[in-house]
Amino acid sequence: SGNCPSFSSSMTQTELLQELVNECRYDKIVRPPGVMNETDPIRIYTKAFIYRITSNMAKTLRFDVNLMMQFRYLDKRLKFTDIAPYLTQIYGGQNAHKLIWTPTVYIANERTSAIMGNGVKDLLISINSYGMVILNIRLETTLNCGLRLEKFPFDVQECPLVFESWTHNVNEMVLDWDEDPIVIADNLYLTEYKLMDTWVNSSGIFYTPSQYHYGHFVKIEEDKDPDYSVGSTTTIDSTPPPAKSFTRRPTLAKLHNFTTMTPQQIALWIDKRSRIVFPIAFVIFNILYWSFIWI
Repeated sequence: SGNCPSFSSSMTQTELLQELVNECRYDKIVRPPGVMNETDPIRIYTKAFIYRITSNMAKTLRFDVNLMMQFRYLDKRLKFTDIAPYLTQIYGGQNAHKLIWTPTVYIANERTSAIMGNGVKDLLISINSYGMVILNIRLETTLNCGLRLEKFPFDVQECPLVFESWTHNVNEMVLDWDEDPIVIADNLYLTEYKLMDTWVNSSGIFYTPSQYHYGHFVKIEEDKDPDYSVGSTTTIDSTPPPAKSFTRRPTLAKLHNFTTMTPQQIALWIDKRSRIVFPIAFVIFNILYWSFIWI
């Protein structure tokens, strides 16, 4: 634009970023254009590094998860190959985050979640010379996980971690899993469970205009397309016909559980089986004992 100041021949990373996002060139409210056509949805490549899981499932049916989320996307408005060829990367934290557009992704099945701290270790942004942005955020979230205890104590539980966008629909932004999307820390240890497996899938969710406005999330649709997803999500249907489509990216961790019942439930479970096991054990013991004595 003719009203924009020209770029200096020698700028620091901070100065360059401030010039790139000058309001005459950049609007952080507007999402970046598509890769091929400006009207195409922007693709956000997502990855999660899970390094801590704690639980108190016997009482609360919840998991506390600490993870590092990484979002990778191309914002061609931040390209600076010709402007500052002497720089290859721009790095920043909270200040850079406030200047540029970033994807608004949240954990849909959370009870609570928060960005941990305000330092570089908690939020880091890097931008290469072609405008590829990598956003790393360290999160702490509490998940509500329903239990199925029909096969206790040999049950396998699944606890989903579901990511959604709350400002853009699939015509504007698409969440994709990056390569090796779920990374589990080698030293991850669960006291009450054994982590059996993780898997990811992709599906769509529909909200009515009123749900989109007020942020009500009550419908989860099962994905039936084997070429588009692996696995499925449960179905809870209490809404009118769908009106607005949003992207959804769940990941499931299967947890082998042996001690998730309350003390009262454990007592009842033992009591029911003791009525059969103890008399049979008493009879077998007496047969063996008196056989040993008299034979």
